[in-house]
Amino acid sequence: MRELWTSLLKTRYSGLPDRPVHHADGSTQIPNLYVTGNLAGKPNIKSSMLDGYDLGTRLAKQYKASPYRLHSAVGIVGCGPAGIGVAMALKHHDISFVIWDQGEAFQNIASYPIGKWIYSLPHEWPLPEDLWFQDSSKEDLLERWKRDLAHLESHVKPHHAVEDIRKYKNVFNVYLKTPLRDIKVVKVAQIVLATGTQSKPKRLEVQGEDSPLIHHRLFNAPPFANKRVLIVGGGSSAVEATLDLLEQGAHCKLIHRGKDFSKAVPELRHRLQEWIKTPLLEIYTESIVEEFHPFGNSDSQLTVSIRKRNSDSQMHLLVDQAFILIGGHPHNTLLDTIGLNTESKRPPIYTIWGPVCAILIYLFYILKSGTQKLCATEECVSSIVTAKRNFFPFTLSDLAHIPQSLQFDMGFRSVDGSFWGTLIYSMLIVGFGLKAMVKYPSKTQRKRYASLILFQAVFLFGIPEIIAPWIISTGSLLDIFGGARPWKWYAMVIPWPLSLYSIVDAPGYITHPKAESIAFLWTLIGCTVSFVIIPLYVRFQGQRFCSYMCGCGGLAETVGDAFRSFAPKGQLAKRLEKFGRVVWVLAIGVTLLILNDAWNLLSISVLSNAKFFAERWYLLMVDFWLASVIGVALYPYLGNRVWCRFACPLRAYMETIAKYTTKLSIDSKDTCIGCYECTRQCQMGISVHEFALKQVPLSNQNSACIQCGICIEVCPLDVLHIGQTGTPISFDFTQALTPPKSNWE
Repeated sequence: MRELWTSLLKTRYSGLPDRPVHHADGSTQIPNLYVTGNLAGKPNIKSSMLDGYDLGTRLAKQYKASPYRLHSAVGIVGCGPAGIGVAMALKHHDISFVIWDQGEAFQNIASYPIGKWIYSLPHEWPLPEDLWFQDSSKEDLLERWKRDLAHLESHVKPHHAVEDIRKYKNVFNVYLKTPLRDIKVVKVAQIVLATGTQSKPKRLEVQGEDSPLIHHRLFNAPPFANKRVLIVGGGSSAVEATLDLLEQGAHCKLIHRGKDFSKAVPELRHRLQEWIKTPLLEIYTESIVEEFHPFGNSDSQLTVSIRKRNSDSQMHLLVDQAFILIGGHPHNTLLDTIGLNTESKRPPIYTIWGPVCAILIYLFYILKSGTQKLCATEECVSSIVTAKRNFFPFTLSDLAHIPQSLQFDMGFRSVDGSFWGTLIYSMLIVGFGLKAMVKYPSKTQRKRYASLILFQAVFLFGIPEIIAPWIISTGSLLDIFGGARPWKWYAMVIPWPLSLYSIVDAPGYITHPKAESIAFLWTLIGCTVSFVIIPLYVRFQGQRFCSYMCGCGGLAETVGDAFRSFAPKGQLAKRLEKFGRVVWVLAIGVTLLILNDAWNLLSISVLSNAKFFAERWYLLMVDFWLASVIGVALYPYLGNRVWCRFACPLRAYMETIAKYTTKLSIDSKDTCIGCYECTRQCQMGISVHEFALKQVPLSNQNSACIQCGICIEVCPLDVLHIGQTGTPISFDFTQALTPPKSNWE
């Protein structure tokens, strides 16, 4: 179990760029040290520069003169779009600053191939101070910016690598490696890290890789015309470089350790496909480079040794040049040196959250249910079942003064722990829901959070707890509700199998002349909601019930919003989603036993005993421990959808329906830059960026998506949108209880 827990925690940021832990304003756990741009989750040029400018403006407005002798007020590490954005704002407010970069200004843009076209997306976003930016080649863009930003040039220190940053009182000592390779110490009051997420290209770490004939970037393709060139990599950078070289007449040998080039954008894959049948291109998939060495005594040719991943035999290729384009290393060396917390190495600040939260929820649940003691016996477990079903008053004997203060006569009804518990729950969703509406200001998200708030406040609190009891107190609707049973309203809004009792009622539960008819009516209502309305809703809306109306989902989307990025990812988490199907099957069995006992269909003592045992333990283990205690206590560890994703039987039920019926999907444009923000913020642990890069519609035929739309909200280039391109699959009984998966898994 410990190994499983550790493995799940490790997968939370699997495959994602590691970023410093920071607040919305860019501040970190180190006072006066800030992060911005790509390092803070703003991955494209415009969003990085705008984020930097906003941060610079905030720093300028809160600036206070330091009593210490400083080189500058603010030190900016990184001279890319984000760092320049900070500098523009500080310059505008006449705050002293200096920018250090281990390379040149805008080094990342300058490293693109000659003639690389830069798109100014989103086009409707203006840059700070009306700085020019239109779709153009990298050369035109850099030339224009060099001219327009000339007033900042004196503040830029190129080829100054920051080796270390140490803080003494309110001063940062910055240790710089200068172009002369000596170490220089500079003092500043505030530090802004705008370095991006990658510091240097990845290497294969094989013999001979330091040869001058091996490169890690392609700047200019024409000089390689008619040469034999090796390219190692399978992503967009490697495929794009291969295409550029092919168009110049180079003979390319493309080596990739994977089976295909699915990580490259579709346009590049299509263009590569056109070259496959030509003699200029050789592709070696599932192959690994093992060694580079000079060909004979030549200093202009290389012999490259490669082998298939499932074979020990080597192949030897003769090439003139080689490019290793396999991505970049995370920029963590400096972060580790400073002692800045990163997401993958987040300190255990939530160590006590789980136990404390579990205890509070446990006590809250028992107090709300009205049981007499902590549960350790069969009688206690039985009392929980009875209390929960019948809304017993709050009578915990050890805390007698609390029940007295919680019980209150409203005139038309007496309220107890159950009422106040539901009220507190609803207030949490309303309060945190309003906060989320500010955080996600788009029309779609405000509509979604308004739906969650209204559904909880009206249908899950207002009507069953106030309106229905008041109407019943007047003598109305007694026949329909079967007496003073306003809580039967929940059968209409909490579908089976989330609530087993949504489809359960019986004459024995009702003291009324028409008990049998009333019980049948409420059973019919519950079945209609669960087996007719829900399937129809899923057919057209997918699993939006989870993110638009569900009470459990409402708490996860509001109180748990801050933890959505903690969702575990990968195959292990995917396999654990099957547990929800197990709970669903258990819910079917327990429900049938309860219905049999309620209507006395088969008077067999074995079934009656089985019903008693199954009902007690299902409610205790599923409703109480999984849904209430564990589901919420694990928010800071495994994300806000622990219960919904791994154990909720209703989501398993809806996902199975959606898998075979719904066409709702999240589609993508061809402008994805692979920034991973969609994946990072997906509370269901879906690798959304893979779908976007491959331009494969993300639907319930290939994922556990609940259509919350946050991936659309956080995408910096508006790549994602809700579509109707999903294709329902034919029913396969053997796969009915298997969670959907993408075709490349």
